[in-house]
Amino acid sequence: MAIWPVTLPQKPQRDGLLIAPDDVVLRSRMDTGPPKVRAMSSLAFKRYTMSYLLLSSTIVGYLNTFYDTTLTFGTDTFTWDDPISGTSYNWQFAAPPKLIKHLGGDCWLYSVVLDRLTAV
Repeated sequence: MAIWPVTLPQKPQRDGLLIAPDDVVLRSRMDTGPPKVRAMSSLAFKRYTMSYLLLSSTIVGYLNTFYDTTLTFGTDTFTWDDPISGTSYNWQFAAPPKLIKHLGGDCWLYSVVLDRLTAV
């Protein structure tokens, strides 16, 4: 299994970090009384939306190569340490990396959306 490359930043920017847990609860309406509630799965994922400041076009190339070639356009999983807890998890891209803004010179702001799957 691939790992997050050391040639890419290991931590996202503090601005723009959004973590959204998957809702694994199924709620069914009843004729009377409160809804019936049950878990659909014991495996939930968390979606991380992060911004990365890439300080050269070479690093942009590393990100694109990791996504396109190493992970076969984001279809394969990889291991990486959670940027908050430091625990190693399996991850998968939820969307291709997106250029948010060219900040001038050789500085680029990218959005990366990953699904944190399971602990390694």
